[in-house]
Amino acid sequence: MKKVAIIASVFICTALQTFAQGQFNFSNIGLSPAALVYVGSVGSGVLTDNTYDFNYVYALAPNATASQLTSIGLATPKVGMAGGEFLGGTQTFANYTGTITLQIQAWKAAGGSTYAQAVQNGAYAGESSIMQVALGNPQGSPPGTATKLGGILSSFAVTTPEPSTIALAVIGLSVLLFRRRK
Repeated sequence: MKKVAIIASVFICTALQTFAQGQFNFSNIGLSPAALVYVGSVGSGVLTDNTYDFNYVYALAPNATASQLTSIGLATPKVGMAGGEFLGGTQTFANYTGTITLQIQAWKAAGGSTYAQAVQNGAYAGESSIMQVALGNPQGSPPGTATKLGGILSSFAVTTPEPSTIALAVIGLSVLLFRRRK
């Protein structure tokens, strides 16, 4: 009888672990302290609006570096809202309930369909600081809820890249050459 009880408990624990999932709430609405997304510089008063897209990059490990973060692609809804807010809903990581490394990205949607495209095209783009998020487990005992980013996410800004010194030098040289020909 003891063997049956041990085998059953191992089977149940394995089954529960197989269905484990961690979740976080991909939103900055109603966070305390507020973590709004600004245009230009943090606190400038100009907030992102519904023309901005939001996404996140992550690593299924704590304390990962920026180069270790993976883009989720376009699988997650990117919903820009007025007033520096975004709402992307509950994000679930199947078979993982630990701490993840997370970074939020924002960009002007007209600049490209992804953050990388927007940066490459010189559109307004920015990213939050890298955060450590302990995922909530709704199937835990007691059941947990999706982790909110309050107290973890700080306000950040989207900016337009400044022209590089080389580009300015090339423009200056072309102007000088054009004036010399006249």
